[in-house]
Amino acid sequence: MSFQPVVLGSGLGAWNFVKRTLAHQKNMHATTPSLTRDIAFFAKSHRDFFTADALTSHPQALRVVLGAYGLSEDTDHQFLIRKIMSDGTGEGALATKLSDRRYRELASDIDYSQDVAWFDRNPQLASRIIDGYRDDSFEAAIGEVDENIRLALNFDRKIGDIGLGASGTATAWFQILGTPPLRLVMEKALGLPKEFANLDIDDQHSRIRDKAKSVLGTDDVAAIASDEVRDKIIDKFILAQQVSNFGHQSSLQTALILLS
Repeated sequence: MSFQPVVLGSGLGAWNFVKRTLAHQKNMHATTPSLTRDIAFFAKSHRDFFTADALTSHPQALRVVLGAYGLSEDTDHQFLIRKIMSDGTGEGALATKLSDRRYRELASDIDYSQDVAWFDRNPQLASRIIDGYRDDSFEAAIGEVDENIRLALNFDRKIGDIGLGASGTATAWFQILGTPPLRLVMEKALGLPKEFANLDIDDQHSRIRDKAKSVLGTDDVAAIASDEVRDKIIDKFILAQQVSNFGHQSSLQTALILLS
């Protein structure tokens, strides 16, 4: 039986409902047969994948790994993923040339350019991958009902990793800018215009930090990852998307009236 997420209403009402029922819905999702099969297979077989070619050639293994890094949409791009994992993160590696930092995380963790296999270098990584895949799969299911709720859940889960793991505030903001789902939530919550993406990356970095200080009272990503500020960002994002959708619908209604 497949998991059917429940999202009642829209906007902040829907977000608050999902937060209240999150533990129950995640527990229900965790029993989904397709999910449990994927996880059981990867837990048992991940040590069999000694090369990037072997891993990318197996749909189940590839689905689990890419889901864990938020790259589930790349399951059909085996050549790209094979190249990223084969190169690692050394000089000239493909992952270091891509703006999306999720590829760099993947290449750093599952680096087939090393002499020692990734699962021997980091024995805990397979468990982390399984946890990430389970979370991403749940969020994807929610996203089929409401993509904004999916983005909010992802932000809620991931921003703390950056706040705690980055070597400093400047680095943390570059990581946010280089992670499309986090970047989108932050841009919308801070009210940044579409033209912001056209700026030089250093200019983006400076402006988004200034905007965070103005709107949130801080540009410290560790502080932003706190429950209070994180909730404030998500609420602002949900409201901004709700207003945007309302404006779009109003424009469509006006156009239909003019055409009638």
